[in-house]
Amino acid sequence: MPGTSGFELYQKIGTIKADIPAILMSSNRNMQLIRRVNELGIDDYITKPLNSAITRETIHSILHGRSV
Repeated sequence: MPGTSGFELYQKIGTIKADIPAILMSSNRNMQLIRRVNELGIDDYITKPLNSAITRETIHSILHGRSV
């Protein structure tokens, strides 16, 4: 996303996201990313390049792990 990061976008929409799960996609996988994801309350993250099986598994676990 030119001009913004996923973290910045999440913070902008975070106040209106209500009960919509959020998954961050990043090319990085390091402790700083994991810490930031946890601090902001993002549900999970997926690293690029995307793997369709991991993407489906992540979405499934978030949707079915939430209490209705």
